[in-house]
Amino acid sequence: MEIRKRQGLTEQELHDIRILADICDALDGIKLKLNWVSLQTRPTQETNDFLIYENGDLVGYLGIYSFQSSEAEISGMVHPLYRRRGMFTQLVDAAVEECRQRGFANILFINHHRSTAGQAFLVARGTKYKVSEHWMRCERTDADLSGFHVRGMSENNVQLRVAREADKELLVQLNVDGFDMKEADSRDYVERTFNSPLEYTYIAEAEGQPIGKLGLTFEEGSAFIYGFCVNPLQRGKGNGRRILVELMNMLQREQGKTRFELEVAVENARALGIYEDCGFRVISANDYYEMIL
Repeated sequence: MEIRKRQGLTEQELHDIRILADICDALDGIKLKLNWVSLQTRPTQETNDFLIYENGDLVGYLGIYSFQSSEAEISGMVHPLYRRRGMFTQLVDAAVEECRQRGFANILFINHHRSTAGQAFLVARGTKYKVSEHWMRCERTDADLSGFHVRGMSENNVQLRVAREADKELLVQLNVDGFDMKEADSRDYVERTFNSPLEYTYIAEAEGQPIGKLGLTFEEGSAFIYGFCVNPLQRGKGNGRRILVELMNMLQREQGKTRFELEVAVENARALGIYEDCGFRVISANDYYEMIL
């Protein structure tokens, strides 16, 4: 079967990907990580999506996600009735070749923690397990936010504002300090998120001084929080909890959002504790397997 390589996705293709994902999720009892905001805002000058159709139906899909210049992430699926025919191998081969041509140093394959078939495939391909991330969710039911408080939360008066063009250098440095990211990767990441019409970056301030930042998207009824970090000099003071609470209060008050999701590395016990104190609970997990190019 011929692989269709796409630079940007049509509405019909997005619809087909969602139908295939629903079928795979229902049969496998998992939730594939496909990053729907990225799929809706694909750059038209890059090949990031690989699709296989048969008789008008999408039966195989794989996507490349590049948030920084040195590393790509890959996630994909094959219809249950079309598995064990080498289809996913074809998709992976095409995507790996694309990543090589674009000069990525390594690829991270995303595999749901409960997908033993996916794990076996990746091990057979010679990838190495790198890290796991908890997928966490907070469902808020309290309509009165005036007295909302969590254990260990700072009493500082924290304000959140939308990041501006002038904040880019601050965001670059927060990524470097908060995630041990290379400066070049951080600059690429900041530019990509700033240019996305469906991603929002916020700066957290206390007494007029920036103390942290986070990113936000809206997917399937949830507000998804990512790229959250606090200035290293402001850590250990309850500011992380305060920023999260202020964000959830703001979104619930202004947009009626009551469901919030995020991901955190399994070994990051400190961050996990902060999220749990704020009402988040683990609902799933994804494992990341690395291929060096």
